[in-house]
Amino acid sequence: MMNSLPSATPSTLPLPGFLHHLKTAQALLLTDPDAVWLVERGRLELHLTDYHDGRPAGRRHYLFQLPARSLAFGFQPVEAAAEPGWVGVAAADTEVREMRFSQFFSEMLSENSVCRPLTESWIEEIHTHMSRGHEPPGIPEALDQPGDQPFERGRVFAPPSQKLVLLQVISGSVALFGRSDFTIEPNQGPLLMGAKMWLQVMSEKAEIAVRFLGDPGDAPLFRSAFERLHRLFSLHLRLQFAEEETSLIERRKASRAQEKLAATTASEKLASVAKPKDYFPVRETPLLTAVSVLGQLYGVRINPPAPSEDLSLVNDPVEAIARASRIRCRKIRLAPNWWTRDSGPLLAFAGEERRPIVLIPHGSGYDYVDPDGRRREPLTQPVRALIHPEAYMFYRPFPDFVERGIQVARFALGGRTGDVLFIVSMGVLATLLGMLVPRIIGELVDSAIPSADRGYVVQLALILGATGVAAAIFTFVQVMTTLRSGLLVDVGAQSALWDRLLKLSPRFFRRYTSGELQMRVNAVGEICRDMNAATMRPFISGVLALLNFLLLWYYSWELAKWALLVGLFMLVIVLGVGHFVREVSKSLLQAESDTSSLVIQMIGGVAKIRVAGSEQRAINFWLTKYSAQLQLLFRLQRLKDVMSVVNRILMPLATAVIFWKAVDVILGTASVTPGNPADVNLISLGDFIAFNTAFTLYLTGWTDLTNALVQMLDAVAKGYRIKPLIEEGPEVRTDAADPGRLKGAVRVENIQFRYTHDGPLVIDDVSLDVGVGEYVALVGPSGSGKSTLLRILLGFEKPQYGRVLFDGQDLSGLDVLAVRRQIGTVLQNGRLNAGSIIDNIANNAPLSLTRIWDAVADAALSDDIQEMPMGIHTLVSEGGGNLSGGQRQRLLIARALALWPKIVIFDEATSALDNHTQAVVSGALDRRKVTRIVIAHRLSTIRQADRIFVMDKGRIVQVGNYEELSRQDGPFRSLMARQMV
Repeated sequence: MMNSLPSATPSTLPLPGFLHHLKTAQALLLTDPDAVWLVERGRLELHLTDYHDGRPAGRRHYLFQLPARSLAFGFQPVEAAAEPGWVGVAAADTEVREMRFSQFFSEMLSENSVCRPLTESWIEEIHTHMSRGHEPPGIPEALDQPGDQPFERGRVFAPPSQKLVLLQVISGSVALFGRSDFTIEPNQGPLLMGAKMWLQVMSEKAEIAVRFLGDPGDAPLFRSAFERLHRLFSLHLRLQFAEEETSLIERRKASRAQEKLAATTASEKLASVAKPKDYFPVRETPLLTAVSVLGQLYGVRINPPAPSEDLSLVNDPVEAIARASRIRCRKIRLAPNWWTRDSGPLLAFAGEERRPIVLIPHGSGYDYVDPDGRRREPLTQPVRALIHPEAYMFYRPFPDFVERGIQVARFALGGRTGDVLFIVSMGVLATLLGMLVPRIIGELVDSAIPSADRGYVVQLALILGATGVAAAIFTFVQVMTTLRSGLLVDVGAQSALWDRLLKLSPRFFRRYTSGELQMRVNAVGEICRDMNAATMRPFISGVLALLNFLLLWYYSWELAKWALLVGLFMLVIVLGVGHFVREVSKSLLQAESDTSSLVIQMIGGVAKIRVAGSEQRAINFWLTKYSAQLQLLFRLQRLKDVMSVVNRILMPLATAVIFWKAVDVILGTASVTPGNPADVNLISLGDFIAFNTAFTLYLTGWTDLTNALVQMLDAVAKGYRIKPLIEEGPEVRTDAADPGRLKGAVRVENIQFRYTHDGPLVIDDVSLDVGVGEYVALVGPSGSGKSTLLRILLGFEKPQYGRVLFDGQDLSGLDVLAVRRQIGTVLQNGRLNAGSIIDNIANNAPLSLTRIWDAVADAALSDDIQEMPMGIHTLVSEGGGNLSGGQRQRLLIARALALWPKIVIFDEATSALDNHTQAVVSGALDRRKVTRIVIAHRLSTIRQADRIFVMDKGRIVQVGNYEELSRQDGPFRSLMARQMV
């Protein structure tokens, strides 16, 4: 039921008008266009509603809240046109003063009037609603001069900052916020525009009359312009809520479809229990379904593009899906006959409509999965003919947390279980065939040759030949499979480790030098090379060759015992030498890292070394490091040589021992007496020859095994090098929340920070609140904590206490990478990439040339680029060495502004700019209405800052604008005095 309307009592205050006393939830009609209401106490909520017979009717839609010292303007809706209006509802006991529009206008024109900023706040609320989702296509030109002004199609213009403008279209047509449904034609009356509103010319040409407020006689015109703005606002709200109703209906339909999809998925999952490999989940789109199939193969959950992702700045939707799922992918081109080689699972596109399909290796070819049918089927020639040559390869990432080495091994061999079993089975077959050789040789000596049976000899010879050929084939297949699997494991492990390295927090990189990190990452490739076919085949064959001990035991347990002792002796030597090999390998790897780090530092500092005349000292230092590395290398090689010598000496010695002991067990040479139990251990000459052949295979197996173990122990030492990279968790966990599209509000609450747990406080209880579009600066002496606070804002450091909030969201629980992508950052030591100017600005984003030139103009770099021979395509060297310091800074600023971020953070980003260029950049940032956080040592660059925070010893000691702080005694004034001197 509608609340009773409030009574109006004459105001006892000096201001004209009536004072309305509203109880909580009491309504106030705002339908008089000749009235203005000032909220003096309490809060008034503004709602949109339909009107019938001059009274509110139907559902109310909340718009925004008006706190104390806020204005509300009346609007009379046209009921016949179903035009909605607004009504005020008291959120608490509220007092509202009602004034006539003419009285309000006179008050607004008076000196130091509070009515003008309150009017601008009302217009800004309207702007916020109407401009949502409509960003200007370029930098709006400021209407800073009154009079008639011509514009061409596509031009964007806006009032100057802090001014209200009356705008009249004389010819042509323009669109408010570039919206075709808000087209403004001639003879439609004036339009009131605030500082944050903008228009775009829609016709070929347009002429606009601009008028600034300042004459009391403008009241009727001002009222008419206000009514025009309110009518457009009412139209916008009606369209918006109609879209919301439609969207609600669509969401309900989508919800029902999702429920149906969930039911289908559940039933399919139940059916997949019998055939789990044939089950693939269905997702919202065919592309997402296809990528989800790949995710299921890799054990990775695939997510749709994050809400914070600006799809207009993404080269491909696959890239957005991969980023949201935290998995790497790259675009590849399919080679001729690509299906005959195993390249891993791929995402491809088929047909003219580029329907996504998944290609899965199977046997000697490929299977494919269509997202529509979600069934795995063989890839036939008709399907292959439809596939486009461009495809995507995905790379499986490490789990967020890896605690044991077995997890790394399981990851590296993921999907290769079949290859491992095949390699082992080939080794078993080759070993079993090899075990036939001693038996055949024994039969040849004991039976075939003594009986002079030529046919039997030929048969045994053919069997030996066939056995050798078969064993060679099995070994060849085993080696080729090992090579192929090793290469695929190497690619998977290397890409996963690089992916993990790129996901680590910046704090991690302070622990290691660049050379040491390079050595640690390269250790993966070295391990894979150490564990290639030359190592794994002897290891597997060596282990399997020990099966020949069964043959030794079968022929003679007496001799087999000696063979066992020989094997155990070799094992003890391997374990002893292997221990020293592992320890020396660890020291050698550390020495190689130190030398590599030193070389990188020397190359990067050649100019400094020459300036200081320290070439000889640098060489001496390098020689010291390199000599220590060579000593360890020689020591490791000596240990391996010892193992090789032992293997070479042990075989003839062991054979001699076996022959010496064989004298007592060969039939015909022992003393045979009736009833002597030792007679059962006697063997024939043929059996001894068979035993000796098996013993040779047995010793060869031990030799191969020991050599492989030494090589593997060296690889284990390298494995310890990559352990810190794997055990360190990624900077962004998989459960981190997406921040959405940032609006620009930043808050720091009671931050305390130390670089070490027992170190001094670098940031000591710092709090600050930066509003949307506000310009704040951080100043202070060197070491006061400014740059550290900036690193905390960007998530490079985590505070020990306190929190950082973006749009009210705690940064510690957000995807910090998604936050950084929405911040335009120019750091003090920012670097340019090798490439053209346009490549550096776009930074791999699909930006239009117009957008790039807008960023160039805002960075005051247009004139410099136009004077270059190749213009915007001029090549930039690594680090921008062929540009001046000011050009490098401006190019970094252009790169930061090209993506139209809502927040811009500058750390001494304009230190190399002159005053004129600095003014151009500041003016461009003013027009963009972005939140600015600037660290500056040159105080003249922050004169226009809304607030300046002065830091000293990790604390904020002063806050105010430039004029206020310059009049106060304190650190800021001291900084000014030093710079003036």
